[in-house]
Amino acid sequence: MPDSTDRYALTLMSPAQAHKEITHNTALLRVDGLLHPNVLGVGATTPPATPNPGEAWIVGSGATDAWAQHPDEIALFQAGGWTFLQPQAGCIVWNRADGAHLVYDGSRWRSDAWPMRKVEIAGKTVVSGRQAGINMPSAGAVIDSEARSVLLQLLGALRAHGLIES
Repeated sequence: MPDSTDRYALTLMSPAQAHKEITHNTALLRVDGLLHPNVLGVGATTPPATPNPGEAWIVGSGATDAWAQHPDEIALFQAGGWTFLQPQAGCIVWNRADGAHLVYDGSRWRSDAWPMRKVEIAGKTVVSGRQAGINMPSAGAVIDSEARSVLLQLLGALRAHGLIES
């Protein structure tokens, strides 16, 4: 039997183990850090001098002191010391410093892209996969320059947002 779980290294109890409460409590502390995780910042390289219990950061590369050798991990201060949580692909964290979510893509934390297939509001799809391109207006019997200008702006915005092909 393994000593810990595969994804988040939660310590498992073994048969006839003495002091099972220590193993159980260690696992609960890790779960506490992973359940709806939030961090005070991203990329910090030096642990704060006086962190409060339950505060967490995403460790930057080149970190020092207790955070050395833990880049991209969640450093969680609890029970008087640091617990390091290795994120798995798809892990989502709330960054309190920016007021935005971060997603771990398996190799780095990202705030610039939110991977999803579609966006629904009140059960209706408002954004989904990219659609085919739309030709720019040209010619025609009557040319309304104001209408054409608006159409060009709309098409430009749709392309800039990646909603239609160029």
